[in-house]
Amino acid sequence: TGFTFSKAALEKVLKDTEALVLIDEAYGEFSHQESVVSMVDTYPKLMVTRTFSKAFGLAGARLGYLISNSQRTSELRRVKTPYNLNRLTQYLGVSALKRIDDVSVYVDGVIQRRKKLQQALTELGFNVYPSEANFLFIKAPIAQLYERLLENGILIRKFTGKWAQYYRITVGLETENETLISVLKGMINDEKNA
Repeated sequence: TGFTFSKAALEKVLKDTEALVLIDEAYGEFSHQESVVSMVDTYPKLMVTRTFSKAFGLAGARLGYLISNSQRTSELRRVKTPYNLNRLTQYLGVSALKRIDDVSVYVDGVIQRRKKLQQALTELGFNVYPSEANFLFIKAPIAQLYERLLENGILIRKFTGKWAQYYRITVGLETENETLISVLKGMINDEKNA
């Protein structure tokens, strides 16, 4: 959904459980929340995963990493496969890290477009949930939104069952977001005039 938990909420979970706790920070670069990586030495049961799939745009490379305390990572090394990253993936990861300034510019742009898209959708009557990711989770006032947008060449993520009115919209480029809003306005006007 794009929702994040505060460090205080996470600390409460870590203090109240004996279980391992895995925090996925896949969308961490798009969030105003501080990473919880600094807590791994304080809480031995905490593991944090991050990925190059989102902000770095390397989804096809399947490149990510786990951060935990030294005892936990030693335990994990004993059960992992010996060659988990090929040379091409390693090269892509190193190349991406060398372009961290470009990634920061991209992430800042997504955050700005996310705010603007959230405001536009809210003004159109959509229930837009708070997001710290590169997408918005929404409840739509328009029936069969997925199918109707698909007819206009726009693809969003739909859900089923009790979540049938909920959708996930990736924050696109400015022109893509403007096209989406224009199409949605047309749909709403058509419903009003029907």
